[in-house]
Amino acid sequence: MKTFRLCLFLVICYVTSFSQVPLDSLLLSLSKASSDSARISIRNKLINEYIFIDRFKAESLLSENLKQVKEEDPLNYMETLYLQGIFSVNNEKQQEALLNFSELLRLAQKHNNAQYIAKSYYGLTKY
Repeated sequence: MKTFRLCLFLVICYVTSFSQVPLDSLLLSLSKASSDSARISIRNKLINEYIFIDRFKAESLLSENLKQVKEEDPLNYMETLYLQGIFSVNNEKQQEALLNFSELLRLAQKHNNAQYIAKSYYGLTKY
């Protein structure tokens, strides 16, 4: 009987560990964000969560970000390009991914951002 209770407890813990708390809190933050830069940053975090679990939501968030993000906001622009490249790789759009990672590399070198230079080279090696 003790073994059964322990197994039941472990199963319940395992099942309840899969929650949507991060997504829900990001969606709530998105609705309360006041600046465009904050909305783009939050959308990038949402895209990062959705990119492997819900392709359609990730795609719609990416298209919203690409409409709003500007090159004057280099960090958000580079993150959006990186996520667009990852999305393209996952959906087997290699030519589009190549363009995104090449643009990311150009922009990262222009701003001397080592993190995104590395991410762009990593993305370019996916071929």
